[in-house]
Amino acid sequence: MHSKEIEHEFPFAWEHLVEVREMRYLKPELWQEVQSLEEKERTLQQGVLTVRRTIRLKNELPPMVRRYLDIEILEVDDLVICDYNKQELKALAYLETMGGRICFRQEGWYTPHGKDRSRRRISISAMADIPLAGEFIEKVFLFEFSRRCEKDRKLIIDLASGLSRQRLVQG
Repeated sequence: MHSKEIEHEFPFAWEHLVEVREMRYLKPELWQEVQSLEEKERTLQQGVLTVRRTIRLKNELPPMVRRYLDIEILEVDDLVICDYNKQELKALAYLETMGGRICFRQEGWYTPHGKDRSRRRISISAMADIPLAGEFIEKVFLFEFSRRCEKDRKLIIDLASGLSRQRLVQG
């Protein structure tokens, strides 16, 4: 198994980060790799929002890995628990394929980080129980999902600045 830690800081408050993060799911066309989104559950109880989704991603892994896996769509189970009272958001994404021989897990924690700033810490891990190719596949998954995290960071910042401009115009 291989794993990696990623941290991003954002120049806006936690509440704004959470709002923009959720806004992305209303516009899946903003993510070129998303095939479809299916929200399975959404509850808000005593300031805690719980959302379960299935995200279907186009398999944009390198051609050699794509051919080996012979899978066009990667189906990710996504769970988000946002506690507005504690200002904590935890996101868990899980992907399992080839009868459990390949597993990918991503955990994200979104927290305030000083005045009018916020932070996202992401822990990703990949396990591929495939003779001879397992270690390579794990490294490819980590690289590709790290790259997607960076694209996502830029998207969040772009959406946040657009939302801020929109609010200024609306007064």
